[in-house]
Amino acid sequence: MERIGTVHSVMRYPVKGMKGEEMASTHVGQSGIPLDRAYFFAKPGATGSPSSSSVNIRDFPGIVLFEPVHVGNALMVRTPGGGVLPLKSEELSAMIEAGMRDKPTGRVQLRWSETGHHDSSPVSIFSMQTLTAFRDRVYEPLPNHHRFRANLYVSLPKRSPFYEHELVGSTVAVGGAVLRVTKKNIRCKVINVNPDHGKRDLELMPYLRCSGGAAGIYANVVTEGQVKPGDAVSLL
Repeated sequence: MERIGTVHSVMRYPVKGMKGEEMASTHVGQSGIPLDRAYFFAKPGATGSPSSSSVNIRDFPGIVLFEPVHVGNALMVRTPGGGVLPLKSEELSAMIEAGMRDKPTGRVQLRWSETGHHDSSPVSIFSMQTLTAFRDRVYEPLPNHHRFRANLYVSLPKRSPFYEHELVGSTVAVGGAVLRVTKKNIRCKVINVNPDHGKRDLELMPYLRCSGGAAGIYANVVTEGQVKPGDAVSLL
């Protein structure tokens, strides 16, 4: 076992496209982090995969400003204006529809899955060293790492940017969990949207040509376990 870094932060995204929730600690199971991407708003008449049928940041950049919040046992959503609405409310659906660039001809539909609506494997990982690939190319300070919407942000201090791509096919221990890295995370223009204000403020895709458009990796869960910031990341 070779220790290569530590967990920087742990995130989950209860509603696809909306603001993520930083976790002090979490169990990582076979389906990933509980409640991660459990919900999404489907475009009217959509029947395809969640990645193609959900209202995403490309459709509505401002959706990143909507924040899922827990009120008792209920999942609510804090709107950009500060109001808190039930996730299943008609008012929230109407706000989503109003923000879409291509105005829908029908109503968006809230969908749920116990195992999450993931684009690929259930755990996404992004290294803070990869973020430094944009240093001196974009601006200082570095772009907000939350625009990459990973579950596990890791610090690999002795490794170069995009090193995590070399882990594809490898097995890594992250805290109490063991993960099998399955593939690189090929990016789209969603990363150009700033999660702080919900507007496109950068053109980051040209800087990913050196990595074939990838930034970060996906992994399956081999052994379930608890993960928290500061935990070791080790290559098995």
